[in-house]
Amino acid sequence: MTTRHAITAGFVPLLDSALLVVAREMGFAEEQGIDLTLLRERSWASIRDRLAVRHVDVAHILGPMPIAGNLGLNVPAPEMIVPMSLGLGGNAVTVSPALWQRMAENGATTDLDARANGAALRKAIDAQAGAPLRFAVVHPYSGHNYELRYWLAASGIDPDRDIEIVVLPPPDMGCARRRRDRRLLRRRALERLRRASPRRTSRHRQGGDLAVEPREGAWRQRKVGGGQPGGDGRPARGASSGVNLVRPPG
Repeated sequence: MTTRHAITAGFVPLLDSALLVVAREMGFAEEQGIDLTLLRERSWASIRDRLAVRHVDVAHILGPMPIAGNLGLNVPAPEMIVPMSLGLGGNAVTVSPALWQRMAENGATTDLDARANGAALRKAIDAQAGAPLRFAVVHPYSGHNYELRYWLAASGIDPDRDIEIVVLPPPDMGCARRRRDRRLLRRRALERLRRASPRRTSRHRQGGDLAVEPREGAWRQRKVGGGQPGGDGRPARGASSGVNLVRPPG
């Protein structure tokens, strides 16, 4: 008699979740005796909460979130085990056409040069009048947030003083910029997003935001103007800001 296992997996509809979707839709899970049920969520906080109350057995989740959970930094703070990584990269900083124009006037290039574009952003911020530019990331404990802050600091921009960073669920990233959603943005437009594929690809094809810095570009960047995050401008060996598949212990 073949032993079968019923597993419910939580996911956010991003490219990194493809492994779970393909396993379910193409019958690979079935071939391994797994009755796989997929539970779609809009935000990483919802995924965390599902794990905390054991509504799901495994989940597609941001790389830093299991660390934060195991350290008790989240509320709730479910303990997590990470058996595998689903993605390493694919993120980029994208900007609105209006901000890109201001950056281009200050030396920004379309070849995704992290140093040149960071320096151009620094000049655009220096000339900014009124409210600071508003950035968006998908979760406080996300590679997006850490990568964005790293790049900004390497460009001489203080992420806590010179700009504002807010959190938006991944599905809201595109519409927040496109429609300048008043509920989400309090009547102020997002000028920059830290987003993962396929969101950044979708917005580019719609003729909207422009990518100015890919994830890998930030790690190659050295000191520009202001402070440097440390070391030689690269993350520690083995450091990952990607997306993992996790499960609660036990």
